[in-house]
Amino acid sequence: MKNEPKIRIKGFEGEWKECLFGSIMDCFSGGTPQANEQTYYGGGIPFIRSGEINDNNTSLFLSEKGLIYSSAKMIEKGTLLYALYGATSGEVSISRIKGAINQAILAIYPYKEYDKYFIKCWLEKNKAYIISTYLQGGQGNLSGNIVKSFILKTPQEIHEQRAIATYFRHIDSLIETADKKLASLKQVKEASLQSMFPKEGQKVPEVRFKGFEGEWKTVQLCDCLEVSKERNLDNKYGIEDVLSVSDDSGVTNQIELLGRSFAGKSVSNYGILHEGEIVYTKSPLKSKPFGIIKRNNYKTGIVSVLYAIYKPHIDISSAYIHYYFSPSWRLNNYIHPLVNKGAKNTMNISDETALMGYIPLPPTLSEQRKIASFFVHLDKQIAIAQQRLDLLRRIKSACLNEMFV
Repeated sequence: MKNEPKIRIKGFEGEWKECLFGSIMDCFSGGTPQANEQTYYGGGIPFIRSGEINDNNTSLFLSEKGLIYSSAKMIEKGTLLYALYGATSGEVSISRIKGAINQAILAIYPYKEYDKYFIKCWLEKNKAYIISTYLQGGQGNLSGNIVKSFILKTPQEIHEQRAIATYFRHIDSLIETADKKLASLKQVKEASLQSMFPKEGQKVPEVRFKGFEGEWKTVQLCDCLEVSKERNLDNKYGIEDVLSVSDDSGVTNQIELLGRSFAGKSVSNYGILHEGEIVYTKSPLKSKPFGIIKRNNYKTGIVSVLYAIYKPHIDISSAYIHYYFSPSWRLNNYIHPLVNKGAKNTMNISDETALMGYIPLPPTLSEQRKIASFFVHLDKQIAIAQQRLDLLRRIKSACLNEMFV
């Protein structure tokens, strides 16, 4: 088998060469000052840790503790850094600042015949192999000597290395831009979820759509929703119609989400959840230990009797309820006073009791819908941004596999 990649940049040919990694670079790792050596800390020298190295190269490498003086060696901005051990073992990035590195980082300085960014991409492409070979599936540590023993496959000419590096720089730039846009949209949503609903003790929100006025009212949730007792007694819906509810995906088909159905042989006692209705799951999550409240934006299906189903009153937007309870802190503050946790971490709360808390409500249905519409549009933008980021990462992964030997 020839040492040539499946995909080649036009104008280049010939087999790639193999060389020992240690023969094409200089490298060193850093160190960590002792915690009791106070003279080391409190200064302006950034101290870079391995946990700050990531594969999308977006870390700013800023540390909580700066150094006044360090016996650890300094690295310059633009240095190729490789995480030897810890949670980010096998990750590679390029430093954006000058600073000191800890002992879990290897600073790599390729000789002039080898392109730094090409080496970065080669390490990214071979990450899974390196971890499985040297870390026994993730356990253990790399070292400078292990890294030096890697067998690098590279084009004969540095011009081809640079051409490949330029291509991946462009992809990484697109990924970084997409990542920042996604983060920005999520920040807008987080801020809006706080500012577009009144804070405790207030009658109006900080941010309000033009044309709406008047004080908001505080109402019990039972004035907005009523418990649905509709059951699948005639077996109109089957196992393929069972729905699951997750914090990230909302209401979706269980088989599509989890790969199979977890329902029993009979689903005749399952509750029917129509599109537009509200469902409350009483299964604890780490960030939402009292369960989650979601609107069914999916088609009509059935859910376990462990879920509470609610029909919205005619003057209530269920989408407004959905977004009001979206932040974990707000949902937890609402449910916590109403629930009793059982000995096995079960939620001792009836479907009716879950409606006994109070929420703020705009004076008109049209304002409820306007707020909900804003967040629906924002969620669509977030989904599009996430899809673009995922696509770019898949493209990069595919190109790494096809453009390297």
